[in-house]
Amino acid sequence: MNSYEMFNLLHSQMDIGQPCDRLVGNVRIVDVRIRTPIMSLIRYVEEINGSLEIANTSILFVDFANLMTIETTKGIFSLSITNNSRLLDINFPFLQKINRKIIIHNNPVLWMNSFHVGLNQMKKLFQSNSDILEDRVKKNHYILFAAVYFGIPLITLFGLFLIWLIFTIYTERHPAVNLGAKK
Repeated sequence: MNSYEMFNLLHSQMDIGQPCDRLVGNVRIVDVRIRTPIMSLIRYVEEINGSLEIANTSILFVDFANLMTIETTKGIFSLSITNNSRLLDINFPFLQKINRKIIIHNNPVLWMNSFHVGLNQMKKLFQSNSDILEDRVKKNHYILFAAVYFGIPLITLFGLFLIWLIFTIYTERHPAVNLGAKK
């Protein structure tokens, strides 16, 4: 199911007063550059019988406020979030069941502030059958390694410098008294 078909299905259900809570088929939100009406309708979806792919978008936020299940019988993934240049966050507060792999890759600002918290939460929930790939994790590890590798020696040198400075100032102000000297 492409984005246009999904919009028509969701919109037709809303026209008759019933939000569409179940989608059958692969749901693809691909090459979306601006927030469209479909983005406000997907919050009512509770179940996807197929895969969910979010790729090559420029949108900031995707809200699946009621989504509980993503199940597919074909393909290797149930959820794929890839190559989204501006995507900051995705909301899946009730997601409980995914029967295939999760792929998250090349989303430079996704979960920027709480990336590891969200990543660890997904790993806990879907640990048995999921692969979560993310370049940011590797980059963050290099930054952490560099900070520790260079930071600890610099802090140590700074501490030694402060001790030397305090000792020098103290000895200049308080010259040593020679108790054994004769007058």
